[in-house]
Amino acid sequence: MKNSDSALNCYLQLKWFYEIAQKSASLLSMTGLYWQNPLVKEMMDPLSSLDHDALKESLSTANRLMREFAMENYK
Repeated sequence: MKNSDSALNCYLQLKWFYEIAQKSASLLSMTGLYWQNPLVKEMMDPLSSLDHDALKESLSTANRLMREFAMENYK
């Protein structure tokens, strides 16, 4: 297949994006967390440092590259 490295990189980007979304949703859905607890706050710090625009751009790029790969290989 042409550009199989590109497809693998897209898959890895999408997997990384999905894992971030999954972890975020899991943490935010925990109703039993005491949000004032310093350990809970520390656990949530990585979420506050995520750059929304960078995540959106990463997903958009991966989507575009996967479409290009598919169009080139499945005409």
